[in-house]
Amino acid sequence: KIYPNPMNNNGILNFSTTVDVVKIYDVAGKIIASGTKTSSIDLGNQLSQGIYIVELTSNNQTTISKVIR
Repeated sequence: KIYPNPMNNNGILNFSTTVDVVKIYDVAGKIIASGTKTSSIDLGNQLSQGIYIVELTSNNQTTISKVIR
């Protein structure tokens, strides 16, 4: 689970468990943020309003979700 969704103004996304790898893509497919061994990622003010794709990998399983800012 990713929360809050939609994202609030502080730009922090939290995950319900620690993930091995997180990647955040814009709608064009460009990676705009990534992290490893984390339960949250701080995006600050680097994201404009829009829809983003979050790819979480943990225990060799990948989950893809949509996040709104």
